[in-house]
Amino acid sequence: MSGITTWSSGIPIRLRFSGDIASAGQAQAWYGSDAFNGTNAGASLGAVTPVYLGNPSVSNGKNLGDKIFDISKLAIPTFGSSGPAVPPFYLRTPSRSNFDVSFFKNFPIGESKKIQFRTGLFNVFNQAYPTQTSVTATNLGGSDIFLALDTVCLKTVANPPNGIGGTFNGNVCDPTGGFRFTNGSGPWTDANGIKRGADRSNTLANFGKITNLHGRRIVEFALKFEF
Repeated sequence: MSGITTWSSGIPIRLRFSGDIASAGQAQAWYGSDAFNGTNAGASLGAVTPVYLGNPSVSNGKNLGDKIFDISKLAIPTFGSSGPAVPPFYLRTPSRSNFDVSFFKNFPIGESKKIQFRTGLFNVFNQAYPTQTSVTATNLGGSDIFLALDTVCLKTVANPPNGIGGTFNGNVCDPTGGFRFTNGSGPWTDANGIKRGADRSNTLANFGKITNLHGRRIVEFALKFEF
């Protein structure tokens, strides 16, 4: 009999905003530059970060539907301020363990021959874990754990000056009016009475939820004749 047992800690997570507050325009409004904003990834890497009201980790849940983070411990900073450059808590996905076992049995045939039968069981306890993560995926299939802090602007301004002698076309977010997390609602009216589209996701209901698991038991049999 032989085997391999593995324990591993979870993958480190750096939470960030997505949605309206993570745009290059909001970085320019906050700091006058989007040079350190994660516009290519569609998320805020440093311009505006989450405010931690407490440790959002709630458990080491591993089952489908379990929540490992509590969104009530996170907040959106008001205009003119930002969350911490370095998060005060060390967040990880659930830890993992894996057990592989093999059994061997030799059957002698005479003095120089034998038959060996072996069985290998990989992930013998048939455990499954979330393995794929994304802090920007706003759909339940885009990450095994819903980690997106998707945001919606609460106030817009129609056709504001663009700073170069002209105006922007349409409604532009006014960050002084604040933001909220998405809640899956339909069309709504902002603080200026302007109709807005439906939320693209439901951060309030889904943040921290395990939405998918990966892993399965594999059993192998082998027969070997030695002569």
